[in-house]
Amino acid sequence: MSDQYMLSFGNNAVSFGGASAGWTPPYIPTPNNMVNVGGCFQNCTELVDGALDQYVYWSTHNTNISNHSGTFTDAGANTVAGLADLNQIPVGWGGNLVPASSTCTATKVNASTWKLDPAGTDVPIPFASLTGDLYIFTTSSVSSYAGVNMRKSNIWNKMHSFSTSAATYYYPMFFQGAYPTASSSQVTPTWIRCSSMYNGMLTASQTQGDMPGTLDYGTYGAMGFEYGTYNQGALTYFGFLVVNDPALISNGTFDPTTSAFGIHSNTNFRNSVLNWFVS
Repeated sequence: MSDQYMLSFGNNAVSFGGASAGWTPPYIPTPNNMVNVGGCFQNCTELVDGALDQYVYWSTHNTNISNHSGTFTDAGANTVAGLADLNQIPVGWGGNLVPASSTCTATKVNASTWKLDPAGTDVPIPFASLTGDLYIFTTSSVSSYAGVNMRKSNIWNKMHSFSTSAATYYYPMFFQGAYPTASSSQVTPTWIRCSSMYNGMLTASQTQGDMPGTLDYGTYGAMGFEYGTYNQGALTYFGFLVVNDPALISNGTFDPTTSAFGIHSNTNFRNSVLNWFVS
């Protein structure tokens, strides 16, 4: 493998860089307080074996891991056994396993918002007639980088005493309302559907940190919270809802006319394709 590698615990995990020869890593038991394994085995293309075992271990025993974006991207891609492992690892961890799903084009309109912009192969998300739980994910980052920086100073549309001095929680969301621009009037969405759990969070003392840019429903669950009534004739947008109190989402009491919230913005967001399915 490469000349140097690093193994550390706590908020960060293993960083191996690239492997340059047929290589099987040791099985790596890790402490349960580890939260970030993003990019750990990325570009270790000559990995012979072990990636699948490591994924199974981390996904079942290290349940505090919140950032696993690109963990196994191209790991073992140049070996028969490594590729076989990679094909069984979910795309949210950087593997090749993509659930059966449809796609929806999300075109960036500003630093905080995408609009759903159907392309020829898109299947519209049936928001008005869902017959089960809606799940969304992406096969690559919605940013130019693997992660999305949650810098509190970049939160736009701060409403109802939203505080950047408190903890902040970031939820993928679809919404409708006035055309959102990150430099003009504020927006009170008339309809929101967002994830049941957050994709990233910062404590009160933190001012910035990365959340996964490759969206994975295994991190934040179904798009299980809904406010208002979907209007089939109105434009639908996608973005990241930010709240100080996650209980507003988990107990279903969030109301954009009264609850403290913001919308995250990041100049590195890019046009994206959202994968979705109903289960």
